[in-house]
Amino acid sequence: MTSKLRVILALMSALTGGAAAAADPPNIVLITADNLLLRTGPDDPFLLFDLETDIGERQDLAAEHPELLAKLRGQYAHWEAALK
Repeated sequence: MTSKLRVILALMSALTGGAAAAADPPNIVLITADNLLLRTGPDDPFLLFDLETDIGERQDLAAEHPELLAKLRGQYAHWEAALK
């Protein structure tokens, strides 16, 4: 996990008082240097955006890059498990 990702995840935890570790958080946002992983609700699909080329978050790349989607979901799950 990169240091930038650690900082963002720590900030999310601080801002939510640890609430981001709820059993099924309604909103998930994970930002890396180039990518944004987003889920707006517990039953919604994960969205993946390339922030370097799509700063407006208009083109969901989740279907085109399932390996990256899985990697970012894993990073989020790792962080979430560390809060418990």
